[in-house]
Amino acid sequence: MRYFNGGIIENCIGEWFGSLLVCLCLTGTSDQRPLPGYGPQAPLLTSNGKDDEDVALRIRKASGMSGSLQACLFKQKGFSNETKVAVYNSLVLSVLLYGSESWALTQRLRDKLRSFHRRCVRSMCRVNMWHVQEYHITAQALEQRLGISSFETYLVRRRLRWLGHVRSCMCGACLGIACLANF
Repeated sequence: MRYFNGGIIENCIGEWFGSLLVCLCLTGTSDQRPLPGYGPQAPLLTSNGKDDEDVALRIRKASGMSGSLQACLFKQKGFSNETKVAVYNSLVLSVLLYGSESWALTQRLRDKLRSFHRRCVRSMCRVNMWHVQEYHITAQALEQRLGISSFETYLVRRRLRWLGHVRSCMCGACLGIACLANF
């Protein structure tokens, strides 16, 4: 149990970002269970070897997470951009990119993921598509305003970090699997 503003928050998954407690709570349950749809899940393996279904699942789950943070955080004026970015990176991007180290992305799938990322960036800046078209606001300008990296940067960092872990593995079989999965 955690205490916040004198109240008890049960079954709370929370993190402190500056002076803000971001907390996802399961109300009405007495056992510790992950949030429905957000728990760890193995990447989907399909018979055709394509990652379309896995990417679509990740976008749906990240969209749900982002949607739950819209009204209380992303569209609020009272929170700093640093707080919004920290929450976005730890809660939304981690859900979106779960298992992405092994994806063989086509350009169409990259575009879908990039589009989701940009939609979240616009939301954090409280800018809609009308503003983008009327004032010719670029995605790079919004990313720069927030101090956030492009989607490709997050994807490449995650893959390189995974490859570094695999490289440190001493057995040669692990390195062969890593090279096949990423190329």
